[in-house]
Amino acid sequence: MSSPGCIQETGIPHGVAGQPRSIAIIPAKRNSKRCYNKNWKDFTRDWQSLAEIAVDKAVGSGFFNKTVLSIDFPKKDVTFLNLQTRYPPMRIGLVVKRRSIWLADDSVAVVLDALDYVKAIDDDIYCLLQPTSPFVSAESIWKALQAVMSSRQPVVSVNPMFKPSGGIYAGLVGDLKRYWNFYEPLVMPLRLDWQESIDIDYQYDFEIARGLYE
Repeated sequence: MSSPGCIQETGIPHGVAGQPRSIAIIPAKRNSKRCYNKNWKDFTRDWQSLAEIAVDKAVGSGFFNKTVLSIDFPKKDVTFLNLQTRYPPMRIGLVVKRRSIWLADDSVAVVLDALDYVKAIDDDIYCLLQPTSPFVSAESIWKALQAVMSSRQPVVSVNPMFKPSGGIYAGLVGDLKRYWNFYEPLVMPLRLDWQESIDIDYQYDFEIARGLYE
């Protein structure tokens, strides 16, 4: 069992049978003031967006019983229609949730969007994955989940300087409902390398990350 402040190294399992029920939450709004539409515009050479990379990572990992994609555009939008074609919901456990108007505002903390969904569920573990951290690996996601399962404490990814990287927030659903934040009762850091810690905030971040990704 990991002690607080120390993430145990582990390999990725070949399945999660018998493990607590876990849910991935991917906040992927279009309305971003510093870099408009950064989650949905083409990021890779094959026209894949940051949001789609995050969905593929969550679904493809096999770690989650359900993946929730939080959007702020109408379901008649062409982007949503394309999502339905690419990700058959009944087959992969993907839920697309449209945020309320007030949650779509750029000034609203992402934790409130997570709370808006988990308040009505009884899953055991949540893992919020930011699309703007495209280099976070499936192995790091599993380390975060394993640490939560073993310690019963929340986990937040940090960069090599131990500053929050914003890529992974994981913890118990019950604690998120109780404390309304990602850090209580006793947060544990999951240290990522510099590349996994890259966070896309501005347009120049987007261009640099796209060059590295390719």
